[in-house]
Amino acid sequence: MIQWGKLGGREAYLRGYNVLGHRTLMWWSNERGYSRVTWEDFRKYDLLGAVELVDRVAALTRMPFFSSEIAITAESGAGQYCLIDYVNDQCDIDPEAAPDRSPPASWVSWVCGRFAELTWRTKHGLAVEGEGTLYLADKG
Repeated sequence: MIQWGKLGGREAYLRGYNVLGHRTLMWWSNERGYSRVTWEDFRKYDLLGAVELVDRVAALTRMPFFSSEIAITAESGAGQYCLIDYVNDQCDIDPEAAPDRSPPASWVSWVCGRFAELTWRTKHGLAVEGEGTLYLADKG
């Protein structure tokens, strides 16, 4: 029932992630699967509001790892972002499950790196550092 717009010829539909306090955005489409949001996309389409929405959901749920589907409506302003589902706690991190629709391997490596770092720091009694980063692709 939600009508999302188009941004640069693609559906204005994102999947926003909270990965242990780090955030990332991916373009999402039922037809094309995942595609990395680039820093250029982030600036060009002013996607900071989507990241802020992920932060708000993380604060409310206190979940360390989740994704949320976010539609960008044709409206402008505060009502522009619409959560389609609030949280998915079982995120797809298998790049080989469906090669044409799975998340990119480089992104999966980044996610696994965050989990490995947390595990290592916890095992060695070290504080978790670096939360709050935004991970996007350098280029498409």
